[in-house]
Amino acid sequence: MTDSARLLVKDRAARLGGGGFLLAVVWLVVSVAVDAPVVRVVAQVLGGVGAPVLTVAAMLLLVVPADGWRRGRRELILCTAAFAFAADLLFVLSFGVGMDEADAGRDLGLFGNTTWLYGAATVVALAALVALLVWTPLGGLAVRRWITVAAASAIGLAAAPLIALSMLSPVTVAVAALAVTVVALARPRRVAAAAAEIPVDWPPVLRRVRTLALASLAYTLAVWAGSIGASVAATGTERATSALGSAMAVGQLAVVPLLLAAVLVAVTRTPAHPTVLWAGFAVGAAGVAAGSALLSGDAFLAGVALVSLAVGVVAAAVVWASTDRRATALRVCLAALALVGVALLYAVFAAMTGGISLALVSGGVALGGAKLVTRLRSPGTLPASA
Repeated sequence: MTDSARLLVKDRAARLGGGGFLLAVVWLVVSVAVDAPVVRVVAQVLGGVGAPVLTVAAMLLLVVPADGWRRGRRELILCTAAFAFAADLLFVLSFGVGMDEADAGRDLGLFGNTTWLYGAATVVALAALVALLVWTPLGGLAVRRWITVAAASAIGLAAAPLIALSMLSPVTVAVAALAVTVVALARPRRVAAAAAEIPVDWPPVLRRVRTLALASLAYTLAVWAGSIGASVAATGTERATSALGSAMAVGQLAVVPLLLAAVLVAVTRTPAHPTVLWAGFAVGAAGVAAGSALLSGDAFLAGVALVSLAVGVVAAAVVWASTDRRATALRVCLAALALVGVALLYAVFAAMTGGISLALVSGGVALGGAKLVTRLRSPGTLPASA
């Protein structure tokens, strides 16, 4: 794919992500400022179904261009996303109707009595959606197909409940859409037309990324397996609670290898200014360590905020380094959006769960997601340093 075609794809993805962000903002404003039930329901449909589907569509364009999908797979993923988020919305509405009927002392009607059905449909559809998204990069691995299908299915089942709960909030939907839009708007650093191209040997880079992901995954599993075992052994004592609290704190350190992997890929793809990237990683790693220390004490919220901001700093450094240096205002805006958006996403998905959800990320990367970096730019070459 040529640079001009790639920019057109990213522009289209930015428009889709921006549309999702606007719909989520409308949902948020209406839910706060409008009392009319019909208007609130319409806003929920637009923000709870339309916004996530647009976000998924934008993400698909960023991962694989529209002409790079096998026939029908992209449409299958989008249809699955629409069904999943519609079922999630019906689950919320049905639950609300059931609660109102119970409070009024009436028997539950058909809609209020089928909350479980919508909930089950949501989990199954979201598990299928995540499995399809994960299986796309895994499908190219030189392993038996049943292994990749089983791995993708396991990740989907583990992630589905978390996604179902997070998508109930317009803030989470808006942040997710904003994050995808920021990635789409980021432009590769441009160099002089006469600059020579430097060949890049991707396999060693991908091996390092996969090794770091495996280290993060092993660390997460070891921390939580040990803490759960210690908690069970000390059931009925204060040590049981303190063991889980300690895991919440030290579990955050699993993000450091993933941050290092992201910086390695960014340095390889945009080698012009590695200082910004390595400085961002140093600040981020130190912030994660400091936030983890706060989490082990009494300052839980301060620790969550510090760890999340530290991860956001690394994201901002990556966006800054990968954006055209001539567009200073754009670089500043995108870096700021990356910092805030990634920090909020991390706080919701990882920091508040003690880093458990990081196992989904590290597992996906270790099982083949690292190969995606070769699809985000023409494989094998990179522009020369300015």
